Amino acid sequence: MRPPLTSCRFATGVLLLLLTACAAPLAAQTRRVDSGSASLPTFAFYWETRLAPPAPPLSNAFSALYAVSQPNEVHRILMDGERRVYFGYTVRVETTALPARFRLSFRPLSLTPDLKQRFNIDATWKPLPVPRFPGIADVRSGEVLELSLLTNEAWGQHLTEYVAVQEPTRSPGFETFDRTRELVVAPGTPRDFTVNDALLHLREPRIFTNGRLEESSNRLLVDETGSIVWVYVPNRGRFLLSLTPLTRFGFKRAGEIRGSSLRFTVGANTYSVSCSRRIAPGDAAFNLYVLHQPGWRPNYPNADLGATIVGAADAVEDALK
Repeated sequence: MRPPLTSCRFATGVLLLLLTACAAPLAAQTRRVDSGSASLPTFAFYWETRLAPPAPPLSNAFSALYAVSQPNEVHRILMDGERRVYFGYTVRVETTALPARFRLSFRPLSLTPDLKQRFNIDATWKPLPVPRFPGIADVRSGEVLELSLLTNEAWGQHLTEYVAVQEPTRSPGFETFDRTRELVVAPGTPRDFTVNDALLHLREPRIFTNGRLEESSNRLLVDETGSIVWVYVPNRGRFLLSLTPLTRFGFKRAGEIRGSSLRFTVGANTYSVSCSRRIAPGDAAFNLYVLHQPGWRPNYPNADLGATIVGAADAVEDALK
């Protein structure tokens, strides 16, 4: 059972400067754009940042960093290196007299000289407008707070950060059981499990066409998960990938998934993708079903048609919009 989501929303900020040009929204989808944790002596602070809907994507110059100071403060900063703007917050975490309970206090990020040096921020960077922050929050270990960071009213996009506090991460030492904990968020209304919930995962994919690396994928730092994942290869169109046949949509069995790599053939060309994590659940090799859209191009203004693009969708209908 996943931890409860607790509403703890910030007031509306401005997302415009962190986004590329507008595209048609993909309904009811979110994309994880950052996640991580900071372990301190008395607690570990976890976050997962999501963009909804996922199109248009964040600028390629977007980055999210963190730093710790004192024994109980974590600083989060979200940055657009192209426009040289940033936004962030500081959270102070205190233990309470009750076991597995914590007290969180949020405030706007204040960049000390030390933090400016750590984040490589100088006078040419400008902060985005600071929203109002919530008051003190008392939470249980693993309870998730939903922080509405930034919103673009014109495009209807929201950047949301989910945070939680748990006991400090313990090193496995000589134990065979890995005690490392993580935060995994699943927004939305609960529903019954279906075969389409067997998700594919493309993390840091490297894409090859006929054995030749697509250069624009060499540093593709993306992490996409969905029942449908897709790859756009310049001059060759888009390839939608699925674990299930989906014959009524035109998918054909064209390849296989083995651990952290996949391979498929369309026409005279063979494509392969190598990732930094397992692509499909379980230890078996799986058939891969592919729908090729040779005429597909990213349709948002100023899109780089010469760049490899990777994406995901919760359902094939969403991917085909």
